Amino acid sequence: MKLKVSISCGMLRKQPAKVVKVYSLLKSRVLLLIAECLPINLSINQIKIKQKYLKIILGTILSSLLIIFTSCQKYPPEIVSIHSAHSNWIEELFQTNIVNIGLEKLGYKIEKPKEIGYPAIYISVANGDLDYSTVYYQPGNNHFFENAGGEEKLEGVGILTPNGIQGYQIDKKTADKYNITNIQKLKDLEIAKLFDSDGDGKANLVGCNPGWSCELIINHQLQVYELQDTV
Repeated sequence: MKLKVSISCGMLRKQPAKVVKVYSLLKSRVLLLIAECLPINLSINQIKIKQKYLKIILGTILSSLLIIFTSCQKYPPEIVSIHSAHSNWIEELFQTNIVNIGLEKLGYKIEKPKEIGYPAIYISVANGDLDYSTVYYQPGNNHFFENAGGEEKLEGVGILTPNGIQGYQIDKKTADKYNITNIQKLKDLEIAKLFDSDGDGKANLVGCNPGWSCELIINHQLQVYELQDTV
């Protein structure tokens, strides 16, 4: 009689109880094998020897099964913590939370995202202090990207939101009345005075927070459109 048993790790992981069933099957097969190989007329000492060897055989089988079962287990990898950041925009908080939910479902530990400025975000990711950020505005943040090390230290991956638009806003009533269609109209001092809120004779422009890419864009446009004297 031949004994042949095939056990896969997949079977043991999915159905550990089969270890017991396999052991019971082998036990009955071994008993039958021994009964066929040994003579029927046995003395008491022979029976004791038979039981001794039976225990050894069955013990070896059980030990082998336990070793196989243990080696098949997939131990969870070391838990990795994820660090991220965004600015004080609620939209970026929302996007970051969505990404973190997905990472958490994959088994990562999510640390509370930091709220910091754009230049600090890029530098922190480049230096490894942050693992990622959903902040990567193009072309507005290109200078932050390059200043932090560019493609040697950073990588832009995928697009979360469609293209956006930046611009200046005034009330429609005033725009229609004075035919104001672009910021260059503020070069006219009489037009600029329409937006004077502190009495200095110049238009008051509410710009971006320091450190934002649009801050640089606004300062650039005030210069190229020669608006420093009226805005």
